[in-house]
Amino acid sequence: MELRSYQHECIDTVVKEYDAGTHRQLVVAATGVGKTVIFSKLYEAMKSRLSGQMLILSHTEEIVKQNADKAALINPQLKIGIEMAGVYADPNSDIISASVQTLGRAGTKRLERFHWEAIDKVVVDEAHHGIADSYRRVLSAAGSLCEGTSKLLLGVTATAQRPDGEALSDLFEKVVYVYPIRAAIKDGWLVPIRGFKTLTDTNLDAVSKSDGDFVKSELSTAVNTPERNRRIVETWLKLGQDRRTLVFTVDIQHARDLAQTFREHGID
Repeated sequence: MELRSYQHECIDTVVKEYDAGTHRQLVVAATGVGKTVIFSKLYEAMKSRLSGQMLILSHTEEIVKQNADKAALINPQLKIGIEMAGVYADPNSDIISASVQTLGRAGTKRLERFHWEAIDKVVVDEAHHGIADSYRRVLSAAGSLCEGTSKLLLGVTATAQRPDGEALSDLFEKVVYVYPIRAAIKDGWLVPIRGFKTLTDTNLDAVSKSDGDFVKSELSTAVNTPERNRRIVETWLKLGQDRRTLVFTVDIQHARDLAQTFREHGID
């Protein structure tokens, strides 16, 4: 796979910063520019400095699998493992893509399966989630937060800001590379965005938060209403122009209800 110029630049920067003594790094890059490719290439780039295993931590089942697939595509010579729920990775895998809910669960025995002294590179995908206790349990086991460690901790995210205002500086020493959405659009890697805002009467003040995100069940109750779903469909009829459309919903029931509202307006 041929890397794009900014991906080369990012990897080179991570290695350079590591050599300069920054071992807990954060990379901020827009959604869609290939952050997974960057950290999948990192194994080979760091091999002369850190020859051990690499752990990739993610917070959803889909991302765990996607990261494993991409790592295998880019590193066909390496052994890739998945550690998640009922799936167990070979502890000797070169790269382990793992669910933080599985490894970081309080009291779990899953952490004992791995040779933490051999894991010298840890990647935290969607790193803005990384200050949660579940991540800290895994990072503590890996020794990534120990003072003076030579291990690399790399966080990658599209946004270094958390909605709850908590800082990521507890985990990461420095933002070493930034590739923002404006630059990606200017360089031709992302399409220009046109944004339209539709007002509804939805109020989220009573919706609780957990680890910086809205509690899904409460959020669904607040936004999955007939009136709001109807407003969304009516706005799409005005602006969508019959183009293929991706709709983000809170959960499966919200997706079903909103889909039904589209159908009621004659949209398949």
